Amino acid sequence: MSTRVRMFLASRLFALLGNWMMILTLGMWGKELTGSNTLAGVCVAAIIAPRLLGIVAGSILDRIPRKTALLISDLGTAALVPVLAVVDTRNEYWILVAFGLAYGTLGVLQAAAPGAIKALCTGEEMPKAVSIYQAMSATLVIVGPLLGAALFTSYPPYPLLALLGGSLLAGGAILATVRIPVEDAPVTGGVWEGLRLIWSSFALRTAVVALVLSQSVAGLVDGSLYALLDALHLPSNGAGIIVGIQGVGMLVGALAGRVATTTSRALTAVGIGLGGTGVVALGIAASIGLVWPPFVLIGIAGGLLGLVQTAFAVLVQRETKQQVIGRVQAAIQAFLAVPGLASVLLGALLVAAVPVTTLYVVIGAVMVVVGAWVVARRRS
Repeated sequence: MSTRVRMFLASRLFALLGNWMMILTLGMWGKELTGSNTLAGVCVAAIIAPRLLGIVAGSILDRIPRKTALLISDLGTAALVPVLAVVDTRNEYWILVAFGLAYGTLGVLQAAAPGAIKALCTGEEMPKAVSIYQAMSATLVIVGPLLGAALFTSYPPYPLLALLGGSLLAGGAILATVRIPVEDAPVTGGVWEGLRLIWSSFALRTAVVALVLSQSVAGLVDGSLYALLDALHLPSNGAGIIVGIQGVGMLVGALAGRVATTTSRALTAVGIGLGGTGVVALGIAASIGLVWPPFVLIGIAGGLLGLVQTAFAVLVQRETKQQVIGRVQAAIQAFLAVPGLASVLLGALLVAAVPVTTLYVVIGAVMVVVGAWVVARRRS
């Protein structure tokens, strides 16, 4: 890969760390201030909610340079961080919510990253660059929240805020040195152009429908995490073990996803990855009560999900023109946010009445069917 691509990926490594650090921490902070689980949940929802506006934000992303959008996200978020230093009592709770909304809104601009990769890479470089970017994302989605939560529970908030702001500033500083080509062709279509393009592409339409269906049950895993820990006879801090094993698997799977060099291969990889994850979920349901098989299967599931993420990212790059990639990417985020959030909440409610093994059987069955449907559609 060229030096420009490497520098861009390095900038995203720091920025992604900062962008994921507050997902768990803001809710923990809200809980500590108010003692209310509901108000803690509002803090987390404030970060997630702006993703639902992605369809509108995508139109903006296609009308400003990718580098500008990413710099606004990195440096704008870093500028907001010092505000949290004044939060000390319940009276400042509103600052957490306001920060969460601004944090989530600026985070939507990170959807410009795939367009920047497309502009920077040659056809041969692109699958490798996407694979590395997805591997970093998969790792930091796990490491970032856990690191932020660990710092918050162990120290006053100042080291956390310093690392958060510093990582975002470092990402922006490195990005500022990278020259990203600007698309000369005029932006065509309006806000809904991303949706139109997704629907008009057989491969994109198939993959997005499959991911939405998968997300409608995949969130049950997060919602029932602590019930799974009970079934595996682990304490609540065993969540770090589960997340770590899954994260290693996702890293390996994301790097393996570079084999998805064409639209056809990428769509096949999405189908195989989703179907394989379903088989593994059924295996986890059957192996609960055994000592080590569930942990091996969790790692395999992480690898398959990493493969799916990378293959889908390559698919979006292959099927999307530079002038609309921001709208496509933001629309996809909005599509996946709704069923993902709903299934997390549903999982948290169902664990009180339904055995965790039953939930994993449901997850496995749905994902096997979805994966088989994708593979069948690709072959036909």
